Amino acid sequence: MHDQTPKVRWLDEALALPCDSVVTREEAADYLQPLLKRCNAKSKKTFWQWLRIQLARTEETARHLTWMQESRCPLETVRANDGFRYVINGDTALIEVGDSGDPCIWRVPVSRLSWALGLFPVYLKTLPAVESETTKQIRRLKRQFKHKMPYMTSDQRAEFVRELERLESMSTIDTSPPRYQLMKSIDGRETPVHRLYLDAGRDDHVEAVDGDFLNFTTTTVRVTVEAVAVQGIAVRKGDRPLNESFTSILPNLVIVNNDDSQQEFDRNMVQLRADLKQGVPNPDDPSPAKPTGRTPTTRQYDNKAAEDQKNAVFDDAGIPFEPWTVVEK
Repeated sequence: MHDQTPKVRWLDEALALPCDSVVTREEAADYLQPLLKRCNAKSKKTFWQWLRIQLARTEETARHLTWMQESRCPLETVRANDGFRYVINGDTALIEVGDSGDPCIWRVPVSRLSWALGLFPVYLKTLPAVESETTKQIRRLKRQFKHKMPYMTSDQRAEFVRELERLESMSTIDTSPPRYQLMKSIDGRETPVHRLYLDAGRDDHVEAVDGDFLNFTTTTVRVTVEAVAVQGIAVRKGDRPLNESFTSILPNLVIVNNDDSQQEFDRNMVQLRADLKQGVPNPDDPSPAKPTGRTPTTRQYDNKAAEDQKNAVFDDAGIPFEPWTVVEK
């Protein structure tokens, strides 16, 4: 009977996979078991890399690769010493959190698994349901109506009211599954685990792209860019088509500065631009310029800020910016 070290257990799992005959399995075992002494794999992933290399050495042994595949093995469940149960699926660790009556899965990159296991114990906190698309449209429409109402005609106002009534008459019953976030007690304070993961500051908001605060890995986002025709004229970038879609893999958890921080930043920028207009010297500048009123530097700053804002949409979607082209539709 073999000493059940991890590599012996992984080999037994590989040999137990379904194959065309018992003889084939015995041939693979006779070939691989003597080589196992030279296997230095410390993880299941590196063991399978070693196994594929050994089987690919000759044409005769390479035929075992057709049935001896890592993807056909069951996921390995591990119970850490601190109480977490988890399985490793590729580059993602699936950690079981919650209780038997309300189990949830916490997805963490394998590279941060040790950090996650060190947080035990944690507990789940229920979050509000994700806002439905209908509710989001109603809120957006009311905001637009508030800003545009003084400049709208009576017909346009009536159209807005009809559209708002139509949306409010639609069913807004939430059918999404319950949402949770993980909490950790540190020095008597309850802190969301996703904030610890991102090392978020006090004035930072953390958002989940897919709405799941238990997903610490990545999410797939599909971006569709469509040219909108205005009076028969549409705008496109270079030679790109008028409609195109892009798929990007992004971190699911992102830090978003809160409103207070943004307002403070805006106030500081307003003061800076006022100082530039008045020619106030910069105390950090060893050779401050003489007051000259509104300088070309201020105007260049305004132009550069507008250009950066236009390019930011394409940078976030991973689309290289190209010159615009006017197309007749």
